[in-house]
Amino acid sequence: MATVALAIAGVTGAAAEEKRKLRLGTDGTYAPFNYTDPSGELVGFEPDIIADLCPRIGVECEWVIQNFDGIIPALNEGRFDAVMASLSITDERAKAVDFSLPYYAGPTRFIASAETDLGKLQAGKGTTILLGTMSDEDKAVLEEVSTAFANATVGVVRASTHAKFFEETFPGLSVKIYDKGENMLLDLVAGRIDAAVDGAGSTLNFIGEQKKAGKDFVAVGPALKGGALGKGIAFAFRKGEDTDLREKVNEAIRDATTDGTLGSLSVKWIGVDGSISDNVNK
Repeated sequence: MATVALAIAGVTGAAAEEKRKLRLGTDGTYAPFNYTDPSGELVGFEPDIIADLCPRIGVECEWVIQNFDGIIPALNEGRFDAVMASLSITDERAKAVDFSLPYYAGPTRFIASAETDLGKLQAGKGTTILLGTMSDEDKAVLEEVSTAFANATVGVVRASTHAKFFEETFPGLSVKIYDKGENMLLDLVAGRIDAAVDGAGSTLNFIGEQKKAGKDFVAVGPALKGGALGKGIAFAFRKGEDTDLREKVNEAIRDATTDGTLGSLSVKWIGVDGSISDNVNK
């Protein structure tokens, strides 16, 4: 487990020592949300949010790198103070942690090579399905998707909402579980799996990077939201602890939503505004 310090502009010497140090757990492998660049620096949507939010909160922030599948247990063991790792809000996770307000909400997508039959899948193209309130038409689309994936192996990341969604929705299909999203996508490029389930932000980033390399991958099927996929992504804190800090984080999220910071950073890194206007009134 590695630690990456984040310098806060304008905080030096004794002034920095007076500030609380907030240790944030992340996995550092999930572009464009959080990943390590060639120089070894942690970059992405979430590090940019932290560079803005920590001065608002009045804390000095530090990253702690932790595998995603163990990130909630590590939080509850005290290895860091909060999690910021594209962690979706779900009822199951809320039994173990307290969530902040969400700072981003986006759909989940299937990814496949454009050169395969899956890459030409038309079922649900251009539509969004809300899993918690599916119509009969939505269910029929997912049946078509299930049929199309009948002979495919699909990659998901261990302990993710994507894994939970896929296993609940398509229990008879072949799935390969990965500890890290980057390894899943490497296997997709190498043809060791036929498709992957990932967030829209990571999907767009992956498709763009592969296009630069001369390879054509596409998002297929419907965009998916809600249900097992959660209610947006948020900070997570130990259950019943740090309530004052959590409220300061919530206030900073409200302010960064109101002044457009979260929307701008979302567009910069993901290509769409995934900020949540409802936060302002919560």
